[in-house]
Amino acid sequence: MSFFRILPSGWLFSIPAGLVLWGLTGSPALADEKPASPEVHLGITATTPSRLEEPVEESSGSVTVLTAPEIEAQNPVSATEVLRDLPGVSLQESGTIGESAALTLRGSEPSQTLILLDGIRLNSPFRGDFDSYLGGLMMDQIGQIEVVRGAQSALYGSDAMGGVVNLRTQGAQGPLKTSFTGEAGNEGTFREALSVSEKRSRIDYALTFSRTDTDGQFDRDRFGAVDFTGQVGVPIRENGRLQLISRLQSDSKELAIDIVPVSANAVQMVFDQNDKIQKRFIFNTLQYQDRIASRLEVSWKAAVVDTHLNWDNPPDSGSGNPDDYFEKTDTRTFILDLQQNLLVSDSDTLSFGVERKRDEVDSEIESFGTLYPIKKSRYNIGYYFQNLFKWQKQFVLQTGVRVDDNQSFGTVMNPKVSSAYEFQTTGTKLRASWGTGFRAPTIQELFFPIFGNPDLQPEKSRGWESGIQQKIFGERILLDAVYFRIDYRNLIQAGPTSVANIGEARTQGVESSLKFIILSTLTATANYTYLDAKDRSNDAELPFRPRNQGNIGLLYTPTVNIVTNLDVNMVSSQAINADFTLLDGSLLQSRNPGYTRVDLSVTYHLFGGSFGIKETRFFVKVKNLLDRNYQEIPGFPAPGINFLAGISADL
Repeated sequence: MSFFRILPSGWLFSIPAGLVLWGLTGSPALADEKPASPEVHLGITATTPSRLEEPVEESSGSVTVLTAPEIEAQNPVSATEVLRDLPGVSLQESGTIGESAALTLRGSEPSQTLILLDGIRLNSPFRGDFDSYLGGLMMDQIGQIEVVRGAQSALYGSDAMGGVVNLRTQGAQGPLKTSFTGEAGNEGTFREALSVSEKRSRIDYALTFSRTDTDGQFDRDRFGAVDFTGQVGVPIRENGRLQLISRLQSDSKELAIDIVPVSANAVQMVFDQNDKIQKRFIFNTLQYQDRIASRLEVSWKAAVVDTHLNWDNPPDSGSGNPDDYFEKTDTRTFILDLQQNLLVSDSDTLSFGVERKRDEVDSEIESFGTLYPIKKSRYNIGYYFQNLFKWQKQFVLQTGVRVDDNQSFGTVMNPKVSSAYEFQTTGTKLRASWGTGFRAPTIQELFFPIFGNPDLQPEKSRGWESGIQQKIFGERILLDAVYFRIDYRNLIQAGPTSVANIGEARTQGVESSLKFIILSTLTATANYTYLDAKDRSNDAELPFRPRNQGNIGLLYTPTVNIVTNLDVNMVSSQAINADFTLLDGSLLQSRNPGYTRVDLSVTYHLFGGSFGIKETRFFVKVKNLLDRNYQEIPGFPAPGINFLAGISADL
């Protein structure tokens, strides 16, 4: 690449590089200057399982939490890099960063898995999922990821049939800090970031600006994203806190590969000459929490989520590809959530809440000269109640119910009950839960011209789980295993003339995980998920659900300066719903082959230096270390070995 090709996307890279070259008089870490320990530990808290900040080890459900040190050890760029290694999670990307990414829990559809950002729902009111944006969602300031598996509609309403994934923003942690980061790698990849944060007694703030550019693996596979993330927190009274969190991301992606239908059950993959998609994601939420009396807490959230998608794919001249598609879709969701927590006793907490939501969609889709416009809005109001009872950290009983009243389909009610008991003498914990879930029909399914059905009812599910958790040698080893089953009915599928509630399905399986602190410097994690997913109308295997999936992780810190993270992701083959003629002309039928992917990240911390440098971090990350040839979505090859090196300097 020429100098002028590199300059526009790499100008910020020179700032940290220059600072480091001039400031390499840094010293090894002192005892009080070491980075946060990346060890897996049990004393972490989460809000997603009960809408209350509580220790994860006291939860009665299936919960997995990735903390800030664990995330930082992977040096991730996008959210998909860290989500794929979690138990019960299936993640399938359509190629490189910026492409669509489908995330599911326990065999559910992407639209049946609720994605949250700081407790605010992100699922599209138009299509129902967050696939179009998840593949390019940057990890800027995301400091904790909480995954709760199983039906959660009793707390979160629509879309939480398979579970909930909550990405939580991390604010300022200490005195004024300015960070410059630059990264570069193969496939013409450059990334630059500038962050400023400070925590004072009367205010705290954190601001991050980043830019990411990559050429991708094909001639037309470029991705570029600009992201701004900021939050400001202000203490109110003695126990209150008011916080504003904002995120703006604008990106552009060339779509190198197109799907051309050949018959009702066969498609052909071709290179596309001019397919391109532009997206913009705007997120704003104002949140307030306070204990206004000794036994009364209040929490409210107001949020606006805007998305803009512009997809243009004109016909390819002289290629034989007849595709002609244009889409411009704008969505806006307004959310107001009010919650009160009454601490009846030291053991019992009652929560009451109301969530009001308004969805707006303005979409124009043109295909082969026919225009399909949609401009609709709808309201939903949900009332939820929960009782969380804990006795001496041994017994937990969580009961709840939510009633949703929707402008499109009326009223639905979803209960849930879960319980756990720990035998403290042996460190054995037994738990079980039962609950229902639902997914509201999307605005596209209800009102799309010709094919929409305004009489659609919600998809519904009923599920239960039973599990055991065992601690060994105190907290050094944690074993967990759970059996689950979810039955789906009223699934929205294509009928003879339009979509209808005609589908039924069932998923069941086993999730198991291990966390083992082998040494103070070495932590091992492993998980395995067995999934049996069937279409109950014909007893056929549901497509794109791997029956076996496992992950192995090693986190090694031989010295306080070095952090090494190794992840091995193993996925078995999956059934597919069509015959695919791939780019090389080969035919893929019946099943998509499985794969094993190895990712490695190494970080070196250098403390002190010239020009006010407090800390410098050098990191190297290699994705798909073994250069495996595989495809998570049939016809869309995953990138080969991908190398990225970077420098970050804190002032």
